[in-house]
Amino acid sequence: MCTKNRDGSLFLETNLIAPQIEIYFLILPKKQRLARKKRLPQQCQFLETSLKVALSPFTSHFPIKTLQIGKYTIFYENSEKNLLKYFSKEEAKLFAELVQNVQIYPKTFYQETLLWKEKHPNNPLVDNLLAFIYLQNKEKEKAEKLIEESYKKYPDYLFAKINYADQCLRYKKLDLIPFIFPSFDLSALFPEKSKFHVSEFRGYMTLMSRYHLLLKDKKTARMYYQYAYQADPSHPSLIFLEKQLVQKNLNLFFKSLNLCHDLLAKVGLKKH
Repeated sequence: MCTKNRDGSLFLETNLIAPQIEIYFLILPKKQRLARKKRLPQQCQFLETSLKVALSPFTSHFPIKTLQIGKYTIFYENSEKNLLKYFSKEEAKLFAELVQNVQIYPKTFYQETLLWKEKHPNNPLVDNLLAFIYLQNKEKEKAEKLIEESYKKYPDYLFAKINYADQCLRYKKLDLIPFIFPSFDLSALFPEKSKFHVSEFRGYMTLMSRYHLLLKDKKTARMYYQYAYQADPSHPSLIFLEKQLVQKNLNLFFKSLNLCHDLLAKVGLKKH
């Protein structure tokens, strides 16, 4: 979506890993964006050729298939079945290819994405992808409008909820979060689901962590962060949370350490 790296995001997710892109990262000022890029784990900085493989919609880069985190069952494999809920078999294959290409060549595939929107005006996956490509092409206003519209059109689509909630956090509309998520428990929100894709789980947990950080409830924010970290520790969306949850404490520690050092130095001088 549109915040700071490693926290919330515009999820182009369809139970595919490829569409799960940090949209908000693209909205940061260029200087800040480049600085954050340098901090990304080396394994996330793919060359274009390896990027195509890593973001292949039906090829998971995770070494495991499922993981149990508390009461949540997380799965890592991508399933074509989810696309078939929204497209014919042939369209599903073409859309998966589009999702992959859009992430590498957003300008080249801009018009093609618009054509998909014309053909599928009420499809949450297409709208999600379109919001992403708007941001990639620096059309932030269009993206923001589509994010809000998507939530209103698809209120039960998890990524539409996450994206809109992220928007609310960015515009300091914290009071709307409990209306978007009447429960902060994924299982209660989606009782019909026995397991969640890693991108769904990670996206929701990072969003909740950011929300509680803004409420100044660091204890709860850390809990949600830990959930996200256990599911996908190397994902870029955790950088911002790590900075907020850990860096400030480290800064205070080193500041205290320097004060102690200065104090000891003064005491030492007095003794001599």
